[in-house]
Amino acid sequence: MVRKIGRTMRFSRLSAIPLPVAIIAQLLGVEADRLDDFKRWTDAVISVATGPAREDPIGSGMLPHFADLFAYLREAVKRRRREPADDLISLLVDPSQDGVRDQLDVIMFVVLILVAGNETTTNLIGNAAEALIDHPDVLAQVILGGIEATARLRAGAAVTAGGTARLAIDMSKAVFFDAQTHDRI
Repeated sequence: MVRKIGRTMRFSRLSAIPLPVAIIAQLLGVEADRLDDFKRWTDAVISVATGPAREDPIGSGMLPHFADLFAYLREAVKRRRREPADDLISLLVDPSQDGVRDQLDVIMFVVLILVAGNETTTNLIGNAAEALIDHPDVLAQVILGGIEATARLRAGAAVTAGGTARLAIDMSKAVFFDAQTHDRI
């Protein structure tokens, strides 16, 4: 039991916690060196909204994190209005998309995505990892399925007239799958 808890905690620390914030930050166009800031800001918002700082938000020391988050986002919105990039903030401030959104609307929407997306995805990944640790037979199926799916998506794939997909994983081997069930043939 203790070993399982240690593996789950290690997985959460290394993958479940940083992965969602990294993806959301990338979608928003946040610089890679600001990921730790985004995680800290998200944790502060969650703490005040539903966690221990809810009882005393001012005394909790979380409010400076809110100020930092809003200052960063205010500057990001201004910058994207001047210099659009290939990210969600630029899309949100682009007047050709659906009119002009004011700065506060964009900031609040970004905070919603950051907090809700990060918190729920972190919990989902952690819960899935724990479930897979509890059920190694399912884990083996997931790993095998992931390998096969990757081979289908990344290797040269061809579907034959009979509905069988041939995957050339390397030039000397071929794996055959039923196109409907994805079962090996």
